[in-house]
Amino acid sequence: FDPISSACQSYVLRTLKENTTLDQHIFEATVQGSLMDLPAGTMAFALGVDSRSIAYKYLGDDQQTNSEVYFSRPVSNSAGRSTVKELFGELTVPLLSEKPLIEQLDLNLAYRVSDYQGIGRVNAYKSSVDWTVANPIRFRGGYQRAVRAPSVGELFGGGRSVSSTIGSTAAGQGDPCDVTSRYRTGADAAAVAALCAAQGVPANYRFTGTTVTTSQQGDPALKPETADTYTVGMVLKSPFSHPLVSNATVSVDFYRIALKGAIGYMTTAVNLQSCYNGDGSNPTFSPSNYNCTLLRRDANGTLSFPVEPEFNLAGYRTSGVDFNLDWKVDLARLSGDSVKGRVGINSMISRVGKYEIQNVSSAPFVNYAGTVGNTQVDTFTSSHPKWKAVTNFSYGLGPVDVTLSWQHMGELKSSTNVLTPAANVAPTPAVNYFDVMARWQITPKLELRAAVQNIGDRQPPSGPVIGSTDVVAYDVLQRRYSMALSARF
Repeated sequence: FDPISSACQSYVLRTLKENTTLDQHIFEATVQGSLMDLPAGTMAFALGVDSRSIAYKYLGDDQQTNSEVYFSRPVSNSAGRSTVKELFGELTVPLLSEKPLIEQLDLNLAYRVSDYQGIGRVNAYKSSVDWTVANPIRFRGGYQRAVRAPSVGELFGGGRSVSSTIGSTAAGQGDPCDVTSRYRTGADAAAVAALCAAQGVPANYRFTGTTVTTSQQGDPALKPETADTYTVGMVLKSPFSHPLVSNATVSVDFYRIALKGAIGYMTTAVNLQSCYNGDGSNPTFSPSNYNCTLLRRDANGTLSFPVEPEFNLAGYRTSGVDFNLDWKVDLARLSGDSVKGRVGINSMISRVGKYEIQNVSSAPFVNYAGTVGNTQVDTFTSSHPKWKAVTNFSYGLGPVDVTLSWQHMGELKSSTNVLTPAANVAPTPAVNYFDVMARWQITPKLELRAAVQNIGDRQPPSGPVIGSTDVVAYDVLQRRYSMALSARF
């Protein structure tokens, strides 16, 4: 082979410099205290005001803005400012105490009004009840209206190039215009071929790979997202004095969240399925369909920086149940001092029943619970397992504590299968990670800690798209060791 020229090396190994500046000015003042004594206790309050101003500025590298970087869309320098003024208050009211079936009943109320520049006034509020029936039994529940205004990055972020996963043609994903795709060989093959031709795609077009480079863009017209949250739960403490169960607590909480105008991306994977009627969104196979207009192509018909805009989705709904167990035993009390030490189990289990997204108001809600691949609501993770659990087993003796941690995440189906079951993409298997941690309190001011994470050296599972691991959900570093010595002076 001929040696690489210095000019080629400079081109490939170039260094890009980007600069993002956030300038924040925050003022807040609060006052809190007691209002009055009631028969059931003291009424407490909190009042406050705050003012926040956040300025955003992004400067891309000249090589990017001048289109000198291969496989990178020219970035746009961008800037903007967001300001808000708020007034908020909270009130805790003890309603009843020491009554039949009511040891204590408290009501909590809160309200916040926010005035955003360019958006206007929005209101958030909540009410919750905490009811202790008797010493071992407690119920809790409430309703909350939450509001989140778009961030400065979501509002003013210029087009940035990102790698977006759309999957492979062989797995039933990829570009539907590929002549071998399930779209071009299915029942609507003629309509799909006509739509592809209208977009400038050759009849024998092929797509290889699993990702495309897209352009993600902010939108100054974004509106705040609002959420209505309902929760109800129960806490049960052990009423027994036996040392085996005296320190046991169980809690169960149900939640339901409905989000309107959720801020997220219209991802290319979703746009491809919607444009070519994989989910029934474009039954006439019209090139002017909104999702189709986001699919930019070059002169060869290849996807070329399709747009993934920030967007106020029509809706997002989720619901589920959280379970928690906390149990501790003093072995000396249990064995009459013949066995020393203390053991404990803490387990947190989550079951997600629904994780539904509605792209536009005319579309149905689509349930992505138990799937991997959709990043519309949360761009940092594409995994939405139905089952997740973290359980810690601990043992302590004197100044030494050892904990074995077990993390479990259930099997995940491909999000592609949700919209187009015929794709039949293989699922991602369930995973289990085990860690061990030890702590030795050598002296009151000296502590030694050591840990081994991912004891089994478990590799990330092969997901529906090879080489596209969700680094938030899975451990990509595998087995590792750490040790730390802390001293206080």
